[in-house]
Amino acid sequence: MLREGDTLARLGGDEFVVVLVNLQHASDCIDILNRLQHAVTQPVPVGYELLHVTASMGVTFYPQAQDSDGEQLLRQADQAMYVSKQIGKNRFTVFDVEKDRALREHHEKLQHLRRALLGDELVLHYQPKVNMRNGAIVGVEALIRWAHPQLGWLQPAQFLPAIQNHALSTEVGQWVIEQAMLQLEQWQMQGLTIPISVNIGAHQLQQPNFMPNLHAMLTRHPRVRPHLRRAHVFLHRGRAAADRRGRLAGADGHRPGRRGRIPGRTPRSSPAGGSEARSGCPACRFRGQTRWWRQ
Repeated sequence: MLREGDTLARLGGDEFVVVLVNLQHASDCIDILNRLQHAVTQPVPVGYELLHVTASMGVTFYPQAQDSDGEQLLRQADQAMYVSKQIGKNRFTVFDVEKDRALREHHEKLQHLRRALLGDELVLHYQPKVNMRNGAIVGVEALIRWAHPQLGWLQPAQFLPAIQNHALSTEVGQWVIEQAMLQLEQWQMQGLTIPISVNIGAHQLQQPNFMPNLHAMLTRHPRVRPHLRRAHVFLHRGRAAADRRGRLAGADGHRPGRRGRIPGRTPRSSPAGGSEARSGCPACRFRGQTRWWRQ
């Protein structure tokens, strides 16, 4: 089954490790693995019974693009082995180095963004919405930015996709609403009455506690005038998102549409000719680079 120079060793229990050397190509190991699989699955007589055994294998290769020691190679083979078990057992699976690297990078992005949220590295910029007939500013849209300590200002497209459909996107969305409410209070104290629009993503909207959390945030800021608080709802495909949008619109007395207002508030029609920045990402993606009043 094995060649001269190959090694078969028992790690413990029912786990074994095979080291195959002098492979010119990754495919060269397939025949050896098939022979091992065939040998393991041969019936074993025990008394008057025949025992049938299967083997789930995980395979990894060395060298790799990044330095890997023996322990890391064993972990990779172990992960691939459990994939073999999950997809049906009695087979071998090759560890996907690129997929693992992408998963680790994604996890690191989530950790960095969570630290940014806790470390006050996220800020809101406010893009004006202008009545194109008379040039009057009729409101602003809250647009998120990341003041990265090493990379400088990051646009939403550079970090929001990493948290799409993740619980962290809900935390960021709640932070956006809270910061917009605080900004409204500050502007009112300065005599400014400018409505702020925030974008609400589908994942946040689908959370069971979305409405209670939104109500709690509104309650914490009673001085903010109701007509200054607006929410834009951006949804992806999915029945659950559509159902939740209907609930939000129903609480407002509006028909479900692409946009909804913060529930429980009297609707106001948009000024004729008003031009609004549109967004398609879960929290605050934007078109254009206009910055106005930085938080």
